[in-house]
Amino acid sequence: MTDEERSVLEKLGFRLEDGAVKHLKLGIVERCEVFEGFASLAELEAFAKAMLRTRCRLSKTAAQPGGERQTRGKRR
Repeated sequence: MTDEERSVLEKLGFRLEDGAVKHLKLGIVERCEVFEGFASLAELEAFAKAMLRTRCRLSKTAAQPGGERQTRGKRR
């Protein structure tokens, strides 16, 4: 992983430890290989941001009463 790639990930709150990329606040732990091989830094950043958004949505959904079965904005 290049210094530029590391910088992008660190800017988003990730850390590189023991051959893994970790986001301690959100509990994300992935192998470094998951974040390698992108054609540009912008693609890497978009991928990392999407991962963060997904984790935040899952955390919010699980914390709501009724858990994951609730749907937002739909009435029956």
